[in-house]
Amino acid sequence: IVALNKLDGPKATFYSAVMSWMDGDEETALSGLKKIVGSGNPDSEHAANLIKLIEKPKINVLSQLPWSKGGPHILLEGAHLDKKFTVRNIGFDTDDLPNQPHSDVHTFYGADTKPDFYVCNMVEWHLIPPNLQELDCPLIGHTSDFDVHLQCIFPWFRLFDEIMVCDHEVEYRALKKIVDVPVSSFVKTFGHPFGAKKPKKQDRDFDVFVSGSLFSPYHPEKALQAMRLLRTPDLKLLMINGQVNGWDYMEFVSRSKVTPCYCRHWGGALTRAMESLSMGTVTLVQEGSIHTVWTEEDEGLVLYPGANGPQQTIEKVLDDYGTYEKMISRNVDKMRTVFDPKTVSSHYFRFCTFLAARPRKPRDMSVSVDLAQKRVVIFRGWVPADGDFQVLSDICESSVKQLRAIAKRRSEARFWNDMARELVLFYCNRAVVPGDLNPDTSELTQSIEVFREGISHFPNNLVLQFNLLRVLLHFGSPDDVVAGAEMAKKVLSRPADSWQLSIHDDVMSYDFC
Repeated sequence: IVALNKLDGPKATFYSAVMSWMDGDEETALSGLKKIVGSGNPDSEHAANLIKLIEKPKINVLSQLPWSKGGPHILLEGAHLDKKFTVRNIGFDTDDLPNQPHSDVHTFYGADTKPDFYVCNMVEWHLIPPNLQELDCPLIGHTSDFDVHLQCIFPWFRLFDEIMVCDHEVEYRALKKIVDVPVSSFVKTFGHPFGAKKPKKQDRDFDVFVSGSLFSPYHPEKALQAMRLLRTPDLKLLMINGQVNGWDYMEFVSRSKVTPCYCRHWGGALTRAMESLSMGTVTLVQEGSIHTVWTEEDEGLVLYPGANGPQQTIEKVLDDYGTYEKMISRNVDKMRTVFDPKTVSSHYFRFCTFLAARPRKPRDMSVSVDLAQKRVVIFRGWVPADGDFQVLSDICESSVKQLRAIAKRRSEARFWNDMARELVLFYCNRAVVPGDLNPDTSELTQSIEVFREGISHFPNNLVLQFNLLRVLLHFGSPDDVVAGAEMAKKVLSRPADSWQLSIHDDVMSYDFC
């Protein structure tokens, strides 16, 4: 705000007013915005729309937000802390507006709760109402790692008036190429958990702590980093391949001297970096990281070249750990202020308000047809209703019914593939139920039938063949395994250019087998 106020011109005045709004100073914001309205400035209509929202006693928000509690995703818990907003969240928690597969968006509000805007944070994790575009308010989406789930969520991207990403480098540029609506980068969408204690003054018994999807086929770069760490001599390393309970995770971070962070989208804010800095752990991030906006290198944040990995930088920090420990200890309170849940949540909804005020062209309502709520993961990620079996069963039944109806109208292989895919994914949920050694195989049997029926209609579609043979090999009877192996031989015997393949063809979720 101080820097903008030193500049002349209507653009600086406009954005200074916007930043005052973000900061909670509505009087200053309104004063600046009113200078823009009617001035012939390109931002005049945007400013007028924003004034109308700011002058409302309450801004009504209809939302679909990440639902976990006790971790860094604090938007839902923090939604009520900025009294300017009334946030009504659609979901499966007892405090939510109750969601269900293929719900009607009009059931989530009344005459006195009509939303001023709708926001869906992490589009990929939610069951979005298919008739969302019928809402008479701006529709804002927010996504991350969308490329991993693109076949599932691309049709839903088209419903939104604006989409935000969590990365100002890779994802921002990529998404702008595939959608026709404005794309904004807003990376600060999480905070340190409510109730998180400050780090205790104690000896740190680990040199390095790492966790997460370290050895997933979808993240080979992480496996490479992990192997480099394992080869480092005399390194006291705690490595957990998988997710760790929130409070246990924070305890491990507080006992570690160094946390190396690696992300293929290096421009995004990282929960791991935020958490480790707030727990007094020296934090390594790739060059180009957005975290340099909030933390200097003399405050315990250390950059490393992404291509080479963090190994040499870890050794450098550990060789002079006493110096780095003093740096990071001075920064803990600052990090907890920057990522305070109340501040993060307030900034988020106020930025969404700014986006909601943006003037827009009319919506293309034709994109709301033939939408199916495909599952994006089996269990490694945000599963609807935290994996409640009845909810997953309802999703499977509803999606298969919808896809079958679409397949009758549209002659495309992908709808047969998607239908079988949903059945297989739900069978996978059955198969991992603890103690159930003989799960019901009805969905598995049905999926094989659907794959074969799809292949009878589209014998040259490669993904239908590929997914069927995988199912036969992984889950089939001995005869099915033989049949799957024979299928694989026949597929490989054909010329590559004889197969049909579409970018919409889905080869299962990233955590499938």
